[in-house]
Amino acid sequence: MKIQQLTPLPRILFLIGLTITYLMFELGFNARLLDLVGGDATLENIENIELYGRFLSGCAAALFVFGALYSELLKQQTLDAQNPRHRDLELLTQVMSALLASFVLLFFAKHNDWFAMWLFLPLLIFIYYLFSLKDKYLLVLVLLFSPFCVAAIRNNWSVNWLLVPSSLLLAYCFDQKKRFTCPPLIGLAVFSTVITAFFALQILVEQVVNTQSAEQRRLALQTVLIQQGLVKGEVELAALNNDSTIFSQAEGKAFLALFPFMAMTVDQLEKKIDAVKQQMIEDRVKEKLGSPKVVYSSQYLVAMGEIEKKWQLYQKGKAWFDLNAEAKKQAEPRWNEYREKLRKNHNWEPEAIPQRYKSRVATSLNKDLPTFLPSWDPSSRAMFNLAIAQEIENQIRSPNGIDIQGERVKPGLSFEGFVALKSSQRGLREKLMLPESIQVRSDYKDEKDFTTNYYFPLVKKITKDEVAKYQSPTAQFEFQAQYYEVGQQAIRKTVVPALALFFSLMGAIAHFAKLIMLLSKPLTERIALLVGKMNKSGNTYQVAPTLSFMVWSGVIISFWIVLQGQNNQITGSRLYVSLEQQSIGADPSHFMKFKTNALHVIAVGQARGYPLFEAVRQHILFGLPYGYTKPKIND
Repeated sequence: MKIQQLTPLPRILFLIGLTITYLMFELGFNARLLDLVGGDATLENIENIELYGRFLSGCAAALFVFGALYSELLKQQTLDAQNPRHRDLELLTQVMSALLASFVLLFFAKHNDWFAMWLFLPLLIFIYYLFSLKDKYLLVLVLLFSPFCVAAIRNNWSVNWLLVPSSLLLAYCFDQKKRFTCPPLIGLAVFSTVITAFFALQILVEQVVNTQSAEQRRLALQTVLIQQGLVKGEVELAALNNDSTIFSQAEGKAFLALFPFMAMTVDQLEKKIDAVKQQMIEDRVKEKLGSPKVVYSSQYLVAMGEIEKKWQLYQKGKAWFDLNAEAKKQAEPRWNEYREKLRKNHNWEPEAIPQRYKSRVATSLNKDLPTFLPSWDPSSRAMFNLAIAQEIENQIRSPNGIDIQGERVKPGLSFEGFVALKSSQRGLREKLMLPESIQVRSDYKDEKDFTTNYYFPLVKKITKDEVAKYQSPTAQFEFQAQYYEVGQQAIRKTVVPALALFFSLMGAIAHFAKLIMLLSKPLTERIALLVGKMNKSGNTYQVAPTLSFMVWSGVIISFWIVLQGQNNQITGSRLYVSLEQQSIGADPSHFMKFKTNALHVIAVGQARGYPLFEAVRQHILFGLPYGYTKPKIND
């Protein structure tokens, strides 16, 4: 008969420490995710926070794998302190505890160089154990996996290929856990789980984004605009936001994250914002450009100052562009022509011209390229480029001018004429971040003249182009159509935060339940021992794990029941209830009922937990930004 043994308290505390450490980072991420949804996040912000989210989800899955294999290791150890398996267990606990403590201390101290150094420690320990194993199959797998990762990184392979070896390693670890469990196998399983989950979630996100229809891409573009309008108070949804500040609060932020899933059930979504659409888009344009004062003083005058410096060089007959880059560009075809001529006439290469013939070749080259002096070395590519550069400078001063970027530039241009050059306009548009259709002038008298004759017409033109995008038919969002990429970006903006929020909340709840389970572990194990003493026949070894699972699942179910029975300002509103009813009415399946119930739980749970989560991020994690920085508004 097998009787469950009590787990030593230090090992329970070690697992509790791991779980609490993960929860701190997950809760901080969850709070920052709501800040992102409640702000005007860019696509770059969303991509940055997506990386953090996928990594944390990988860590969440890896902790469960670690717990399963660690428990298997506990079962295999004996009370004999001299048993090798017991020594492995003790060493694993000590090493992992030391690494955990080091990680927390180094993170709090923010010594990045030290942290990078400590990252090598688990690798060294892993290698030490790896080569002490007798299982050659495992050794071969790892030795194949390492160069595979290196090759993937160096050759820019698709990250999806990393799923193949990592999932194989993970499957092998679980296949072998009954035969033997040891520290390197556990480390391998944890690493493989993080890699597998990280890239599996990437595939999930890409699959969701890429499988949307053209109509959904068009609706996503409208949804993003509505989200921004709700945040800024420019859009009001009847029977929802009686409080103008609701979307700066946790309840409103949670609703904004889930809004894309509900927006699909809103009839004629675009018509609800038609009256304010143009003004909203115009406000976005002004916000992106900045105020007239900022655009004029900090952008326009600075850009014109740079153009004026180039014009002064032009007036002196000097290159106002990157002369070396232009010389290299023009020298390449002429050097190849020179090489072919040498091969044809003498069967020589430029680098292998006999010394006694160099003077003759240089003189011949001087006839084709007068700026190449006869005394120069005809084998030198640097001298050839220098001759081309001097030729370009001569062309600048010549009456016929010079061809630059497909445009003939003659001497004697006024400043206004110089500004009107295509190359000058291209540079100004890049500096001022303007569309291709905008022509920048140089004759504005002052800020008032600039604002009247440039800024307002510019805003009007950009707004008109943007409005046309939002009013485009569905066909324009088809694959490879004009607004396909714009629609894809809008889909990503709506889908990624919602998915990240779901996995973040599920990971937090699951590991919080595990934390409760670990805290109750001494009690459940003592109950198992009591059952073993009362029942002298039969196997009671699984009593404690069963009780632990009951505690874990009980906490999750309790969370779910409590949250689905509560409401806040958003979920209790008539609009939210109407949206739920429309969703179920359109699709009365059990899946849709579960989906609406899950959205309700998430909306309430996020609102309840946000103050605590944000406090953890600010005070324990020192305001860790998770790749998102709130944008600064140009005044």
